[in-house]
Amino acid sequence: MTDRNAIMEQILARLRSIRTLKEFKAAREEMIDLISKIMTSAIDLLKAFLENMSSMSPDDQAAGAARFQDENFLISAEVMQEIERLNNLPGAGKYAESFSLELEKIMKPHMEEFEQQMGRLMENLMGGMLGGLTDAMGAAFDSIGAEPEESYESEFVYDEDNPDMLYFLYALGLYSMKSLSDLEAGKDSLVENLEMEIDMHRSNLEMYFMPGTEVAWEDDKRRISEIQRLIDRLFPELETQLTRISNVSDSGTAVGKIKDEIISRLEPGITALKEQLTLKKAEWKKKGL
Repeated sequence: MTDRNAIMEQILARLRSIRTLKEFKAAREEMIDLISKIMTSAIDLLKAFLENMSSMSPDDQAAGAARFQDENFLISAEVMQEIERLNNLPGAGKYAESFSLELEKIMKPHMEEFEQQMGRLMENLMGGMLGGLTDAMGAAFDSIGAEPEESYESEFVYDEDNPDMLYFLYALGLYSMKSLSDLEAGKDSLVENLEMEIDMHRSNLEMYFMPGTEVAWEDDKRRISEIQRLIDRLFPELETQLTRISNVSDSGTAVGKIKDEIISRLEPGITALKEQLTLKKAEWKKKGL
């Protein structure tokens, strides 16, 4: 973390030293270079963590994952606050807009790569959790002897052709939960990762259809479609799966309380994402996109 901390301190000191629009303009390339280095260092750390993850203890894996899931990990809140301050300098209006567009263009590929690596992280975490669950079940069955095959529930298989299913809910283990205890143990992780997913989509919305990135616009359209599907399907699918868990565990009241908690925690983010997407669609329409 030493190099990353040094880069972070360097850019914070540089940003805080800029007090006028003239200084802001003079530091343009330097700032873009430093911000790019911050994001690159974050991605390099995540990649290194993924490479060494299999040799770590479960506690170390969880601690590392929590660090990368922090919404301020990629770029700290302090850096973003300083950039916002510079954008609001007297007379900075048009220049700040130009700088922001260039910065977003530079940040976009880093954001996308970080998103991809976070997807790998989630897959690894869920694979470890499911592997541990399988080992525990195997040990339990060994201790009591084999049971008739009919008594086992078949393993859940994700159906990518089912328009109602959301892969992210599958990756987080919701479809595999069969009891109230499963839900209680996994609800916080489920909500926290969904909040991160929603926040990530809100950030990415600002970087679609950027001038000069026309070759990526087809991918932008696909990602926007995925965001719309998340907005449309998240709560109905959560309702469906929580009702299933309630029915198989005969614990409707307790599951209902957890459902209300999950929805209340996610609703502000989904509402904000929906409103932002509506505004962006109107903006894109005006531009003929």
